[in-house]
Amino acid sequence: MDERRYPSKIDAWLVLVLAGAIATPLALVFLQPTRVGLGVALAGATFVALPVAAFVLPCTYVLGRDALSVRAGWLLRRRIAYRDVVAIEPCRDPTAAPALSLRRVRITFGAASQLVSPRDREGFVAELRARVAAARGRADDADARAAATSALTTRGRARPRSDRPSGMDDSPRGPS
Repeated sequence: MDERRYPSKIDAWLVLVLAGAIATPLALVFLQPTRVGLGVALAGATFVALPVAAFVLPCTYVLGRDALSVRAGWLLRRRIAYRDVVAIEPCRDPTAAPALSLRRVRITFGAASQLVSPRDREGFVAELRARVAAARGRADDADARAAATSALTTRGRARPRSDRPSGMDDSPRGPS
């Protein structure tokens, strides 16, 4: 399957909050137009902008050949193998996650989960489910091949003692 990239949906309220957090220190320069005021404003704006850039932008989800890759900013990256996915469900969970919208998808794998917010949620869910099913099919095929190979290599050999039906014993029997 081809690699498919899904950008995160971005809620307008989140843009307003982040823009306000960056713009507020800069706006304070108008209240105190001094070098110190400008320095404090730039430091405040940088204090907000750098973490946003490092942990948020860009926020994309890539459906690759064998796994979903979640990328948020320069620092956050996670790879989730399709064979490990146990549930995919739309949700509106507000928990902190690399998801810039509350219109989210919870992907459960093992004992963990990942929240994402692709712009095309329905398309993402459908394609992810198809890839998970295909990966499980490949895994089931591999398990079947391994079982068949194991059966072929043990065919014709005596079963180990622990597997023998009761009453079968190789110990020599002498007169009692």
